[in-house]
Amino acid sequence: MNDTLELTNPGVLIPLLQRHGFYTRKALGQHFLLSRAALDAIIDACALDEGLPVLEIGPGIGTVTRALAERGAEVTAVELDPRAIAVLHETVGDFTDVTIAQGDILKLDLAALLDERMWTIVGNLPYYITTPVIARVLEQAARIRRAVFMVQREVADRMAAPPRR
Repeated sequence: MNDTLELTNPGVLIPLLQRHGFYTRKALGQHFLLSRAALDAIIDACALDEGLPVLEIGPGIGTVTRALAERGAEVTAVELDPRAIAVLHETVGDFTDVTIAQGDILKLDLAALLDERMWTIVGNLPYYITTPVIARVLEQAARIRRAVFMVQREVADRMAAPPRR
């Protein structure tokens, strides 16, 4: 891995953000992944083989995107925030198998986006869109081999709770 783009390292991350004048927006649920161990766990959970298609929801500055591409995945990254696009071009622009799309995953036609192959879906979902995103992804279950979502603990607890009587 190119240490100059180790995006979990604050010494790399902060200058990158400053160069682009990028800051997080709470309204978009933006956070930065600063744990290499957590990043590795996310990538391992994707169970990737080289050339497999991955749809990444909300790549932000490209921390997960870059790790996916380094493992040989063919990544389509859909980012809502247009400010992040220039950062993404810097962080993952050297990978030929990464496509960056600016748009709202809740408004995009997922059926048209996902071709006939079996896809892995990955995303760090903000609290306020977790349920609608997962519901939309499940509508395409026939095209999904695996989905890996990072969600707030409260959401995970609610999803794992037994049904109410």
